Amino acid sequence: MLSVVWALFVFVLVPKQLGLPLSIMANGFPDVVYLLVASALVALVWAVVKAVWTYVILRQERRGKRAAHIAAAQAAS
Repeated sequence: MLSVVWALFVFVLVPKQLGLPLSIMANGFPDVVYLLVASALVALVWAVVKAVWTYVILRQERRGKRAAHIAAAQAAS
């Protein structure tokens, strides 16, 4: 969640506070703007990767519990 907040900060709040779009700021401060954009893109990619990774882990855990429950039920009968 913090990754998405950082990306929103860079892409929305910084240009709004300065009153300039990132493309115009890149003319005056290209190294700073490119670094901010790169870090925001990395943050967005990491947020997606983390969400997918969490989904996969939780799904595997749920499958493991379900398989253990079925095995226990079969052993009891």
